[in-house]
Amino acid sequence: MPLSILKFTKGKQTEEEENLFYLGLKYQRARDLLSRGGEQNLENALKESKEIIREQKTFQPGFVLLGDVYLRMGRWTTAGNVWGKSFTRFKSIVFILRLEDLYLSREDPSTLLRIYQRALKHDPENWMLAFFYAKLCLRLEMLDEALEEINEISLRVKDFPALHRLLAEIFLHKEDFSRAAQEFEKTFELSGTSYLSFFCTACERESKEWVAYCPQCHQWSTYTIKEAEKAISSPSPSFSERFNLPL
Repeated sequence: MPLSILKFTKGKQTEEEENLFYLGLKYQRARDLLSRGGEQNLENALKESKEIIREQKTFQPGFVLLGDVYLRMGRWTTAGNVWGKSFTRFKSIVFILRLEDLYLSREDPSTLLRIYQRALKHDPENWMLAFFYAKLCLRLEMLDEALEEINEISLRVKDFPALHRLLAEIFLHKEDFSRAAQEFEKTFELSGTSYLSFFCTACERESKEWVAYCPQCHQWSTYTIKEAEKAISSPSPSFSERFNLPL
């Protein structure tokens, strides 16, 4: 590669890093204002959040933060709209999880179920979305629906511990303790965690929760669901086939 191109590339990377660092400072300042509370602090946090989004429309933490600020201000409908539109745009699971917390706290699971079902209709191959939908169904005691989603996921992806952990919990709720024990055992047979972990795409640090900033490599907006658990070309047998479950 010619030296001039190397210099240009390096300069561009440096500029992007500096811009992210600047946005990160604004993000942290807005978060601090949000945590303090009070009308004036919340107004300033809202202003900062909107400025972050205007300056970089692909900075996902800014959209998460904007919804958080609206929610703290009591404008929960606006917060839901921000996160809903952000999920449609970015396909990032963090926005669905924010919506889940919002609607469950308002004791409105029906709206949340419709959001999941509509999202899955538009993106039926999104197994991560299906996994969290199955978790929600379990939480709402919709056990047959949860089993159906797990069966669909198992047609598209290789085994991973979190899938067996979820299935074990469903069997526990159905008081099928033998099958629950079998599935719990499989979570130990497979390598990895028994939950869907987020990881940093820059340094691969894992986290149970989504975070805006990686404390290990100091990068912003790098956390996503672990890539190693994505779909593979040769699907494993479905859970319905293994256990003769009804479709």
